[in-house]
Amino acid sequence: MLGQLQRGRGAGFLAALALPRAEARDLLHDCLLHDGRYDGQSESRTRYYAELAQQVGVDFEYLLAGVRRIEALDPDQPRIAPQVTAELARRGDAGAWGWIEAYASWGANWEGLLQHGDTAFNSRLAPLLEARFATDEELDDQLGLYLVASYFPPESNPGSRIARAFERAVAGDAAHKAALRARRPPFGDLREELLAAEQLRRDHGELKQIAALAQPTDLEILSASLHPQRPSRLALAVRALMKLGGPRAESLVAAALAQVGVVRQPARFVLSRAARNLPAAITLPLARAWSRSRSPQQAWMAAEVLELHAELQDVPVLVEMLGAELEDDDFHGSISNLATALAHTGASGWIAGVERAYLALRCAYCREDVARALATLDPARFRSTYAFECLWDSDEGTIEIGVAHVSLDQPGAQSRLEQLAADSDSALERAAGAARARLAVR
Repeated sequence: MLGQLQRGRGAGFLAALALPRAEARDLLHDCLLHDGRYDGQSESRTRYYAELAQQVGVDFEYLLAGVRRIEALDPDQPRIAPQVTAELARRGDAGAWGWIEAYASWGANWEGLLQHGDTAFNSRLAPLLEARFATDEELDDQLGLYLVASYFPPESNPGSRIARAFERAVAGDAAHKAALRARRPPFGDLREELLAAEQLRRDHGELKQIAALAQPTDLEILSASLHPQRPSRLALAVRALMKLGGPRAESLVAAALAQVGVVRQPARFVLSRAARNLPAAITLPLARAWSRSRSPQQAWMAAEVLELHAELQDVPVLVEMLGAELEDDDFHGSISNLATALAHTGASGWIAGVERAYLALRCAYCREDVARALATLDPARFRSTYAFECLWDSDEGTIEIGVAHVSLDQPGAQSRLEQLAADSDSALERAAGAARARLAVR
């Protein structure tokens, strides 16, 4: 059960509610002190744990002591505790706000207290941060342009130290960008840019503008630039060829893609985008060949292409690749791509490997794609097995799939949909809309 809660599965949430309150609270404390997310950037447990906390309770004194103890050993952990406590404070929990007042004075992960889109809450936090970072230099260093612009627009705290920090950050960012532009020479012609690509390291916007300079007469120099040992040059050449388009340019990009197993960044990123934008007639044969490769880069690129273009004949290799991903210690890889590919091939019938991925996948963000694959492959079996628990998942997309497929005759399903439909939390906006639509046609 702890593993299910750490992964954000609805089954874990429901099982915790069935426990004695003290046991469930202990499991929640464990989750808040030991972040089980695969990727804290792309997946959230905030709403999920806050909703559970409202039902089983939190010992804030115990949680604060645990966070202090863990941060003393590893300042990067546990990031999840401040996020969930801030959400509880937003929901009106007075004990949570007391925790925040204490933690904001010393906590390493204080940024987790900030709330997207809740200016009033962030304004309440502002004096705590101003008190902690007593000098303007400290405040500027800790906040920076991104944080002040995202969470503390000057109109929300007029005349405050944080408002003045915003003004300084904007001015400093403009000066930094001007200095960068001054150090970089103006654009030359495409040939000069290709030759100097490894040294200049232009940014994304500049590279787009340079690629747009390409003309059909540049095909030969672009062809000569597709060398895997010159990744920046190769990346610029591929950008230019994709901008030009046409059979000759596409065939050159296909030749570059054949080298994907040995190229380095930034060329890998550009080749990945190219593979997703070229016609299936070019990339699908390459993907089928890559799927048999031992090169991790080629296998990853195969999954990227198969996600878009896989056909019914590709199902056996997709199942084989999925099995290999599940055996990988990293246990993430391309599972989402492969599940999506299986869902659109037209295949039908339950696939054990997809179910295994659903049950064990640590990444809740990717679980949505796996759940969708199960629901597409065998809707009746998904409805009778996992659709109900999806209504309590930590990922909004997975909740939506549950809403679409659950039987409303199942005890508790209709009341959960009514609860979702009435939820005004922006984190559940799509799921709430889906629940209202489903209830409307009952």
